[in-house]
Amino acid sequence: EQTRIKHAILSNYLKRWMAILGRPRAGKPRKMHFVDSYAGRARYKGGELGSPILSMEVGEELYDHFGGAFFLECHNVEVDAFNFRSLQWEVEVAKQDFPSVEVHNYQGSFEERVGEVFAKIQPGEPALVFLDPFGYQGIDMPLKMLERRYNEIFITFMSSFVNRFLTDPSKAPTMDRIFRTPSWRELRGTPNRQERLVRLYGEQIQLLAKQDLGLDEVLVYPIDVDFEGRNADIYHLVPV
Repeated sequence: EQTRIKHAILSNYLKRWMAILGRPRAGKPRKMHFVDSYAGRARYKGGELGSPILSMEVGEELYDHFGGAFFLECHNVEVDAFNFRSLQWEVEVAKQDFPSVEVHNYQGSFEERVGEVFAKIQPGEPALVFLDPFGYQGIDMPLKMLERRYNEIFITFMSSFVNRFLTDPSKAPTMDRIFRTPSWRELRGTPNRQERLVRLYGEQIQLLAKQDLGLDEVLVYPIDVDFEGRNADIYHLVPV
């Protein structure tokens, strides 16, 4: 259920992001990019669509909306060999329904293939990068994505897991890597700890983007996603 909600939010966000930035100008067709850093199988065992197919669906819808003057190019990265074969098959089938969308699939980790991905994206073409790892997402990769001016990032931040292991001494190096500041230690005994951790993560992205990249205005807007049937957050989606 939480994955379904995440993909619904992503699909809505992607549609509005493309509709705003993808409007053709001066009669010239517009091209935009969706980068799925942990693409998975593209379709779940129950038949539900994954983010690679949902992005193609949105791209075709915007192509029709702008009368053929808009094109989406998708870049799917998947490290697992079994999932990658499924991804290739599902994308090939989906192309029959979404013929305007060009798709590139890359087997390997995002860290290994990121240079190849962005070598295919022309300067000035906007890209939305979906950072949706299985586990923890440290702050270094979001910062690397912000180096390119026309990138926007959509991060799945597993705030409940970070919160759960915050007091585990063996996880301290992981927490240091996630936040790149010792300030997380000050939150261990505070109320509303999970919300404060999410705020710290966003503030660190803003601070380091200014400090390391010279970016004065980086907007971060976390979206909380509840556990099913519980009044608590399982993770946060963080657009940057």
